[in-house]
Amino acid sequence: MIPIGNSKVKDYLSASRNIKRFKSLSVKILDRLKLISKEDLIKEEIFFLESIIDYFADKNFFTINPKEAIEILKITPSKKVKDLIYNEFNYEARRRDTFPKFFNFLGIKTCVYCHAQFALSFENSEGKFVGLLQADHYNSKDKYPYLSVAFYNLYPVCGNCNLNKSNIDVEFELYSNKAPEIDLQFKIEDKSFIKNFLEFDKSKLKIEIQYNEDYISKFYLNEIYKTQTDIVEELVYKSKVYNTTYRENLKKFDIDDSIIDRFIVGNYTLKDDVYKRPLSKMMTDIAIDLDLIK
Repeated sequence: MIPIGNSKVKDYLSASRNIKRFKSLSVKILDRLKLISKEDLIKEEIFFLESIIDYFADKNFFTINPKEAIEILKITPSKKVKDLIYNEFNYEARRRDTFPKFFNFLGIKTCVYCHAQFALSFENSEGKFVGLLQADHYNSKDKYPYLSVAFYNLYPVCGNCNLNKSNIDVEFELYSNKAPEIDLQFKIEDKSFIKNFLEFDKSKLKIEIQYNEDYISKFYLNEIYKTQTDIVEELVYKSKVYNTTYRENLKKFDIDDSIIDRFIVGNYTLKDDVYKRPLSKMMTDIAIDLDLIK
């Protein structure tokens, strides 16, 4: 879908308070892993456990680069050793007291897979961060238990997308600094019937999604966005009403172009704001397709 780069993650991890906390927590995890009994483990399981202990002797479980770790440590040899390792991470506590604050810092408010559902995190009246979302492990914690608390491996998502993704690999890296080879695009399928108010037939509205077909199928994007044709209908009407004169009148009030676009479309339209509100990518693409905005 749409990567945000790694700069915000770096900013979060470089805060002095976080450096100390995550270093301390990582050391505690490592100490607990060293205490795991190897008595009932087979040779491959012992080797895997010892490899993790050796690898993280000078590294941090929270700040590690997943790709680098996977290249060295590979996939867990068994569910048994996975469970033993996973239990020492105190994951449930981290899911409550660490992940929501991180996601809140990122400023992401929508599911990064479907873009259609909220994935909210906020500070409550007691000063605690709460997450109304699920943390997807981009690289499955069942396969790679040593990445279960790695921030670069955590994506804020909705429950449905987390369930649909499961342990399957997906070709999308949220924290990548590289532009994707193909970009998610929404269009109106066959715009020929959109001519004027009298001839416009909303029953013919169909949203066309251009992206990786496996991705579209896995996350039910066609089915999800088929339910949103009423929003597309509103954008069609707006494209007939909000002309150049209307925009110029708003500019007289010294309103920024991006704010005018957001007002007209009814959602964020800048690429950097795509995760601030559900459906923003779809609404922006359709608005551009209708020449409602540039």
